[in-house]
Amino acid sequence: MSIKQGVVTLVLGCGVVLFLLTTCRDLPILFRSWAIQVQHPASYEFAKYDKLLHDFVDADGLVDYSSLKKSGLLNLAVDELATISPDKFPTREARLCYWINAYNLLILKTICDNYPVTSIRLLGNKPSLTKYIVASDIYSVKDVLETRLAGNFGDEPLATFVVNGGAQGYPPLINHVIEPTHLKADEQANLYKFANDPRNSKYDDVTNRFSIAPYFQFYSDEYSVSFDSPHALVNSCMKKHINTGSVSMICDYLPHFNWMLNDKALGIVDPEGQKLKR
Repeated sequence: MSIKQGVVTLVLGCGVVLFLLTTCRDLPILFRSWAIQVQHPASYEFAKYDKLLHDFVDADGLVDYSSLKKSGLLNLAVDELATISPDKFPTREARLCYWINAYNLLILKTICDNYPVTSIRLLGNKPSLTKYIVASDIYSVKDVLETRLAGNFGDEPLATFVVNGGAQGYPPLINHVIEPTHLKADEQANLYKFANDPRNSKYDDVTNRFSIAPYFQFYSDEYSVSFDSPHALVNSCMKKHINTGSVSMICDYLPHFNWMLNDKALGIVDPEGQKLKR
């Protein structure tokens, strides 16, 4: 056997081993998903998840993870999610709300299963690798975002402001479920809160520099379709509007995303974890 053939054989062998290891790891959840009796209602109220949000999330979007981790509501809400399919929901908005709630709920579950942590980065690759059953199918948190949510943001860019990834650099977690009848109102209210947080938008009238949070850059293409630019979007809901038409205006992004956990025990903090007064 030549060296080249040996290398190819080794690579193929490693691939087979990796496939088998991944398959064996996922076998238990595969078996559970096959056994689930799926319901196909015309709507779903997320009652257990709604109570969880009311009980453990404050007005600033901070979560009492220490208490939530001990609550039976979290597992009940996740277990119920496994049995409900949105395929019979009558509108695109209703299906979108289902997946927003699913994503936000599974982020909470992932964090609680690994709590205590102080930064979402300390979860490592768990949001990508940890699998859950949603409507009898198997998803990671990342899968839900990429395969069920991201494709909707072109038509509904402000929906990004009711999606929460567990860090303080994301728009705050709303303490009630997202429903189609209130989707637009929740989007606007959370955008307003997020944009007017001094951690997320800064204007220096001496240097004429307008800096906004890195989160706005994540979806800059989606925002730019309807609002010309992420900076125009932020300016549209600022308490005090800025003259962004000035030719000398510098529009940029703040240098650091705030990965600190949205934990009530931490309080409101900056990207370095320093507590801020509100």
